[in-house]
Amino acid sequence: MPERLATVSPISVPHPAAFIKSITTSRQGLASWYMYFFQLPRIPEWLLMRRNGAMASEFLRRTPPSGPRFEILPGVSHWRPEEQPDRLADLLLGWFVAHQVD
Repeated sequence: MPERLATVSPISVPHPAAFIKSITTSRQGLASWYMYFFQLPRIPEWLLMRRNGAMASEFLRRTPPSGPRFEILPGVSHWRPEEQPDRLADLLLGWFVAHQVD
């Protein structure tokens, strides 16, 4: 029912249509290798948690922020709703006001 949808506000993920397009038209498919890796049973957890989680910690520190389609919240991890609920609410309310449909 697309007529009932005014806007999409994904949090911590790219827009699905943009992501699908980028997988087939850019290097995004290769850059997203980790999504397939994390579908394996037990191996990702084992690898990331070795040496007191050193690899997981390094991975999170080295992951670059996404492009200009996105609002970057410095110092906030993937868990934005839990870490900065007020800032996220302000951003979403601003987005909804700017894109409201009469």
